[in-house]
Amino acid sequence: MIHRLFIWSRQGRISLGLLAAALMLCGATAQAAAAEMSLSAAIKAGAAEVYISGRGYSTGDALQLRVRKKVAGDLTIKIDPGTVVVDTKGRCQSMVLYGVKWHWTAQAKWAACSEIHLNTNAEQFFVLEGYCRDAKLPSPQKTDYFTLGKPDEASLEVLIQGKKNGCTAKIIQAAIWIARDRVQDTFLATNFHCNEGEIQAARSLLEVVQATADDVLRRNEARLQELLGQLRVQVTAGGTVQLPELLRQFGVTKEAEVTADTRVTGPLGLVSVEVSKGQKFAVLDEQEGRVLVAGNAGAIPVRGWIAADKVVVREMAPPAAGTAGAAGTATVEVGRVRDAVLEVLDKVD
Repeated sequence: MIHRLFIWSRQGRISLGLLAAALMLCGATAQAAAAEMSLSAAIKAGAAEVYISGRGYSTGDALQLRVRKKVAGDLTIKIDPGTVVVDTKGRCQSMVLYGVKWHWTAQAKWAACSEIHLNTNAEQFFVLEGYCRDAKLPSPQKTDYFTLGKPDEASLEVLIQGKKNGCTAKIIQAAIWIARDRVQDTFLATNFHCNEGEIQAARSLLEVVQATADDVLRRNEARLQELLGQLRVQVTAGGTVQLPELLRQFGVTKEAEVTADTRVTGPLGLVSVEVSKGQKFAVLDEQEGRVLVAGNAGAIPVRGWIAADKVVVREMAPPAAGTAGAAGTATVEVGRVRDAVLEVLDKVD
């Protein structure tokens, strides 16, 4: 037999059983809502303790986030594209975020991710993808800390259309600077090492963003894709650059072949990628005991230092005639190789 208790009021009787069920439903809904929050909501609600600092770069994997969960149960924090963070001391660039990219796992390695999932109260580390909003201010260093600012709707549109159309981080960054700071081509060429094609692509991206009519949007997107198509280079799946003359403008003429499974470690020692024997990368610099490399390991961009005793360094040879597009190669935009070079050498400052 089911027993129901009732509470009487002037408006009539209310089933306490139904009331309890309703309260339980509301509680479950509130709990579910609390389990997934935006970064700003999590900070304002005190659901997480968050520290955001620089990594020495203006563009791409530019910020580190340290976070500790302060509430019971699992918590998922999402980074809303267009979120702005500003330096607490006003010393360096403010940044517009696109999202989270890497998580330092319990296995002591970085794993790709798209959201911040916290299932313990232990402090965890993530790398955020961000873009500079102040072209002529210094890039954020690891001693620079950030707080939330007002969302940047204009830069958000550049991010959305840039990602949708397959633009590189470098092209997206150049477009943001052109729109916000009215930077000239000479600035982009000198300070950001953009070539003419990349500058044209950045300006074309802004035309896509500014298009209001569907037919204009389609024409502008077609033009952007044409420009991006002109910025393609062939690389092997293992990361060997097939057109070394592309990188010679950076002084790159050598490649490093990995001789034993090891790791490539980022400039600040925060990000490392496991690489396998036989993979090859462009050599950016050589120092005693280590080599600075850039390239791709499959679909993963690789940039950073590798132990000198784990590689053989040799002069890069151009591909044999007629090998472009041959089996075992994958098409990668020139800008993606440039992005890797840019992040390692921090060419902006």
